[in-house]
Amino acid sequence: MEPEDDRGSALGQGGAGDSAGGRVTGAGDGLVVRDVTVRAVVVPLRRPLATRVGDFPRWPLLLIDVSTEQGITGRGYLAP
Repeated sequence: MEPEDDRGSALGQGGAGDSAGGRVTGAGDGLVVRDVTVRAVVVPLRRPLATRVGDFPRWPLLLIDVSTEQGITGRGYLAP
């Protein structure tokens, strides 16, 4: 039995989003990921975020860039 992904389909069965040697297969065929860059940054806040846990004068973020062989760059971020 193969593991399931969060969409409930078995992995490795050629479904959308399955990876084959750096290539994404499925509905969006054609893009090839060339590079993924992740940078950790800490952003100072103008007003500290006050929560029950404590005050946060700075906020950590991960900045993510994904570049493809076709020259497309996608950017995103991840925050707690």
